[in-house]
Amino acid sequence: MTKKFLIFCLLFALIDTAVLHASNRTALVIGNSNYTSSPLKNPINDAKDIATILHKNGFSVSLLLNATRKDFKKAVKAFGIELRRKKGVGLFYFAGHGMQIEGHNYLVPVNADIESESDIEFESVDAGQVLGKMADAKNSLNIIILDACRNNPYARSFRSSNRGLARVVAPSGSIVAYATAPGSVAADGEGRNSIYTEYLLKNIVEPGLKIEDIFKNVRIAVATLTHNKQIPWESSSLMGEFYFNTEMKTGNQHATAQNLKTRNKAEQERLAAQRNEFEMRKKDLEIEKIKREKVKLELERKKLEQELRRIEEEKKVMLKEETLIVERDGQYEKSNNGIVFDSATSLEWFLGPEKNMGWHESKKWISNLTIGGGGWRMPSRKELRTVSRRANEVNILIPFLRSSACNLWYSNSSIEGFKTGSGCGMWPFVDVNTGTAIAVRSLKH
Repeated sequence: MTKKFLIFCLLFALIDTAVLHASNRTALVIGNSNYTSSPLKNPINDAKDIATILHKNGFSVSLLLNATRKDFKKAVKAFGIELRRKKGVGLFYFAGHGMQIEGHNYLVPVNADIESESDIEFESVDAGQVLGKMADAKNSLNIIILDACRNNPYARSFRSSNRGLARVVAPSGSIVAYATAPGSVAADGEGRNSIYTEYLLKNIVEPGLKIEDIFKNVRIAVATLTHNKQIPWESSSLMGEFYFNTEMKTGNQHATAQNLKTRNKAEQERLAAQRNEFEMRKKDLEIEKIKREKVKLELERKKLEQELRRIEEEKKVMLKEETLIVERDGQYEKSNNGIVFDSATSLEWFLGPEKNMGWHESKKWISNLTIGGGGWRMPSRKELRTVSRRANEVNILIPFLRSSACNLWYSNSSIEGFKTGSGCGMWPFVDVNTGTAIAVRSLKH
């Protein structure tokens, strides 16, 4: 009884592992053919066909053809983010030129400008970066397939004579597969695909084949076809079973595959529900974040307004401090900036330019007046009388009478003015065309 129970548990564990590997599958497939130096015939076809097969076997595939270095690195980064989010199985496939320098493997973009060995690091993509992104994801299984060991087109300008790619120890839970053994060179095929990818495609579609068996079958076929000149090679640290095609061949194995499909569908539905819940929570968090940002911006706006008011007040104080009284005449004080202060009314006066101006021109000049801190306006009729009546008696006010007769504009419902002159008194009149602008403001000293 105990023995049967253990066998049942072992079978259940293997089935569960297969389900896990079948649930979330993410792949990045890159094929580079159109190199400026030494173009290749097969990689684009290889990448397209691999992407198609992987998609049919449940992979979410990102396909990139004739990748530049910028596009290559961007795709690897996005692949790492997606793999970290979805977990499950990650697969990276590359077909194109690849080389090793001082034990590091580099995958060459189509726009690489390589003149010497020192250019490799800056013009290519380190395969270790791909491995690193996959390791960072902490997912259950990673598969790296490099059909990238063609002859080095830049070998003549290199100091070292290393051939092919360098051996890499597969990180835990991963398998790294090469089209040929480390230090050896793979060949392009004569047909649509390279020799290695041709047999890889044939074996991936076989139902019920474990990943180790797939690569072993490919190795035997390629070695036989090339008379052992090219022998595919893998570095593996897999911790469980994995099948590209989970369908079994016959009998009870087929029934087991059907059970796996049923359980896989349920698992996918559960994960879909979790993703929906996650998206809803994410949306709620984004709304809360927007609200917090609005509150923060409003506080910053109020703080800025307070700071501007403080600066304006300081400016007014500074202007006051810089103003010097240069003349006094009874209740009137004249400052060095031309402002006349009437201590009896707490009004400050400022006379306009030495020219006659129309009503609208005078109003515009007064509204733009900033001397002494601004705040100027056109005087009322009553305010203007207080100055006009004493203009002949006070020296400070004499400039208000610039000629024997002048018009001083004031604010009223109609366009009116005062005509004042030495010894001629003062009287109102209507519809004058020119006059003298005079500004006033109330300021408690």
